[in-house]
Amino acid sequence: FVVVSLWLLAGWRGWFIFGFSSAVPVLLFLLLFQWQSDGLFYYFTMEMARSHGFNIFGLGHFITGDTLFSVPVFMGLACVFCFRHTQKGKDFWGVFILFCGFTAISLVSRAYPGGHLNVLMPFYMCIAMYSAIAFPVILKANVGDAKMWVPEAGCKVMPGLLITANLIWAMYPVSAQIPDEANRRAGDRLVEKIRKTPGRVCVGSHGYLAYMAGKDFCAHNTQLTDLLWSAPEGMTEAFMEGLNKRVFNGYYAVIVLDNKAELLDWQLGYKDIPYRVEKLDDYKAFRQVVSGGNPALWLVFQGSQGDAGNTEK
Repeated sequence: FVVVSLWLLAGWRGWFIFGFSSAVPVLLFLLLFQWQSDGLFYYFTMEMARSHGFNIFGLGHFITGDTLFSVPVFMGLACVFCFRHTQKGKDFWGVFILFCGFTAISLVSRAYPGGHLNVLMPFYMCIAMYSAIAFPVILKANVGDAKMWVPEAGCKVMPGLLITANLIWAMYPVSAQIPDEANRRAGDRLVEKIRKTPGRVCVGSHGYLAYMAGKDFCAHNTQLTDLLWSAPEGMTEAFMEGLNKRVFNGYYAVIVLDNKAELLDWQLGYKDIPYRVEKLDDYKAFRQVVSGGNPALWLVFQGSQGDAGNTEK
């Protein structure tokens, strides 16, 4: 869609310059990555994500939470630029196709399981760029009939006020990402608890905590679910066999999870495994402020499957 838009907006000369200055180097790097990764680059960037399936919740959240309830003013300005500022046929279609393309990239990525806020960057970049162009155009435009019920000065000021209001509406406190004393102490206690635990400790979604305690990393929970959802034929079975062997043979003395659903991602149930489930004392204090979960469950290996099944609430 970028190539088509560029041809419509800049003609063959612009398309040719773009091809040699941007597209060709990018293609060469992609081929290099594919070669250096023994063919795995395409699998992890395209095949694995595509095999996750389509999530209606993600699609709905993009339309409402990510667009209408987050950036309504910028979306409106982008539409003004698309439909009012571009007069010539080629210009309109070039701008419109570019807008639809960037929107589709973010929308489809958001609709796949695992698509988080970072996939919104193409869409937000596009509407920010279009809004920046549309804003001075609106200020210079003839307000026409609006003079009858709103002073002209008000029409000139209104876009700026709306943009400011949208920025304030979408703003979040950056300081919220900084842990307070309670968070820090709870985190220190958890790291010390992991350090004092004999044997291996797997922290499913926060491997850095095990690393800080001098333990080895285990695969992140999202890596496990990626493989279970999209591994090539035969690999999933082998992977599950190895995972079950480690869990049931006590390879990990302790497994730390954020919630009960994480173990279900491993296709295991709490009553099926030889681990006693305990709640961490500080699970409410040590929390991820902006997004994500916090370590809440401490699973201790019991040595036999008969000792498992304590799913204390």
